[in-house]
Amino acid sequence: DYAFTFVDTPHFANITEENEQRFQALLSRGIAEGTRSKDFSTAGSLLSDPPHAAILVVDLVQWRDQRKEVEKYLRRVADEFHKASAGTVSFPYVVAATHRDDFLRDCQGERPMLELEKAVTSLKECTLTESVFAVTSYKSSSKWSPKVNEQIALLLSSLVTFAKNQDTAVYVRGERQQR
Repeated sequence: DYAFTFVDTPHFANITEENEQRFQALLSRGIAEGTRSKDFSTAGSLLSDPPHAAILVVDLVQWRDQRKEVEKYLRRVADEFHKASAGTVSFPYVVAATHRDDFLRDCQGERPMLELEKAVTSLKECTLTESVFAVTSYKSSSKWSPKVNEQIALLLSSLVTFAKNQDTAVYVRGERQQR
């Protein structure tokens, strides 16, 4: 049996030095649900394991409209995932590229699906992962429903696989043993 818990965390609007410390604390220690991000650096405990994996959420419309800023932010976050737990763990994560429907609807090109593919490819490059999935809110009767369902299933499957195959608590257990 394998189980893991989803913990919803606040959005980091930018990666300042202070937010970088908070983010690393989040990836390295068990932080209770509902803890405010300003308290991440002091919250948590080496007695509880860190999260198993993460879903990095990016808005496709925001990416399109503010591409340089969003890509810079995503690169910083990806770097943080790759040096989790004092550089001892490459933290498992997937990317949910949201607002797929709005992105496609507002696309100026003649081939919106090609534009979406290009966006996903660009997001893969700046987030340093192949696990980028374009998703949207939709009605079950929508013509997009089967494709979106497939993307969500792939996202969750990848997340569970990554979480199961990467022990994010290695660092924490080492710290416990040293005490």
